[in-house]
Amino acid sequence: QKELPKLEVVQSLFDETASDLSQHASAVLDLWNYQTAYLDASFMKLHDEIEIPTLKLLARMEFTGIGLDKEVLKKLETQFSKVAAKAEKFAQEEAGKEFNLGSPKQLQEILFVDRNLPKTKKIKTGFTTDAESLGWLFENTKDKVVEQILIWREVTKLKQTVSGLLPLIDENGRVHTTFAQTVAATGRLSSVDPNLQNIPVRTDEGKMIRAAFICGKEYESLLTADYSQIEMRIMAHLSK
Repeated sequence: QKELPKLEVVQSLFDETASDLSQHASAVLDLWNYQTAYLDASFMKLHDEIEIPTLKLLARMEFTGIGLDKEVLKKLETQFSKVAAKAEKFAQEEAGKEFNLGSPKQLQEILFVDRNLPKTKKIKTGFTTDAESLGWLFENTKDKVVEQILIWREVTKLKQTVSGLLPLIDENGRVHTTFAQTVAATGRLSSVDPNLQNIPVRTDEGKMIRAAFICGKEYESLLTADYSQIEMRIMAHLSK
């Protein structure tokens, strides 16, 4: 057993507490030596031949980044802002008063009190106004306020995606995400700061955002690749 000093939230190797950090680093090495003694050859093979080489490749991918056309994103940001403002104005005019489209409480009052629309699922604060419920509500009532709220939500989400990407573009016109190798329970990679795995693709607006991703200077082309039914293929292989 080894007692370790408590680390402050913010520290670096240049702080006076660098000795504390070195003790923690040393403890990690001790743990490594201890734990590897209990791992069988198959685990070490996975670690040495798959996980570590993948880690090195991901580091290169993170460092290289992906090209983004800043001007295209700026135009999209402006365009989405205008569409959102238009949807907000239409919704308020149809409702006959101003209200915050992002406020569930105000939406409940507009939809279920003022407009007396069919009630959605009961929740603690009244009736839910989540995306699924509003989609159901519009399908069943074709209410114009609900329609504009759905448009406003979708476009606002797209605008937030674009606005989140813009400040992350470096001087070379590239964005550098961070790939997490051991977070997703399924074994897949996840992507953060920014998340490049949730860029919409099915809608026309989503495709416009995708079009802003470019190969950039000194690169020849972009390649997209995906496994086809990978879980089913693994199951078929394992079950023969």
